[in-house]
Order: sequence, then structure tokens, then C-alpha cells
Amino acid sequence: MKSLADLTDSANRERSALPRLFIADQSAAIIVRVASLVDNVARVSGSATNAHDAISAIRKLKPDITVFDIGLANGVELLTQVKARRPPPLVIILTHSVDASTRQVCLRLGAEYFLDKVHEFDKLREIVILHTSSFLGKRGSSPGSAVN
Repeated sequence: MKSLADLTDSANRERSALPRLFIADQSAAIIVRVASLVDNVARVSGSATNAHDAISAIRKLKPDITVFDIGLANGVELLTQVKARRPPPLVIILTHSVDASTRQVCLRLGAEYFLDKVHEFDKLREIVILHTSSFLGKRGSSPGSAVN
């Protein structure tokens, strides 16, 4: 029988094997909602409420996945800076700015996903699960053990 310490160590190892996710949104409530939505499928490594702080933190933390609102002041600059990193993280835009031109700009600049906060918020978890599974597979871990 495993001890509590063994179980805790095992859980910590599983958690540390999850991809690191960074969230940037002007709303702290959205940051909390995203963090709770991806709990157990990604490890939130940081967050910011503006593009300047996000750029700085992303350079330092090197997340595997970023989720942010292109509607942040300097949101396009944030996207450009994030995609310039090597290797670039997966970018998921989660925004209210859902017009076709904004979507096209984001996808052209390298965003892999563009989600409407109102109608597609819950798709975020599915996308992270999909990429967590492939991320864990690259590391040689079992995706089923970390994704619930």
C-alpha cells in the first residue's frame, strides 16, 4: 500500500508533466474561469491583465500554451512576440472581438485557434486536452493518466 507521501509525489510528478499554460486577459474573472476550466489538463504557469506584463512573463516562464484576448491593448504585438519565441507556444485567442478581419489577422500571425468568449468558451478545455495528449505523448507519458 502506498503512503500519502508516495501518492503526493506521484500526483506532483503527473502535474509537472502537464504542459505549462499562460493566460492573459483584462478581466481577472476570465483568468480564474480559464484556470479552473483547464485544471487537471494543464498547469497554469502565470497570468497577466495586460499585454506588456504578458510579454515579459511569457519570455521568462516559456509556457507551452498561451490563451489570451487579442482585444488587450497591444494584443497584436503580444501575438507577434509570442509567435517569435522558439519554439513558439500553441496560441489560443479567446476574445469578444470576433469579426472576420480580426480572426484573419490572428490566424495569419500564427494563432492556432480563435474562439468567441461568448459562444465557444467551453471549447477551450477540449483544445487543451487535445494538445495535452500530444504534449504528453512527446514526453513519453501516458495521456490517460493526467486527462480526466
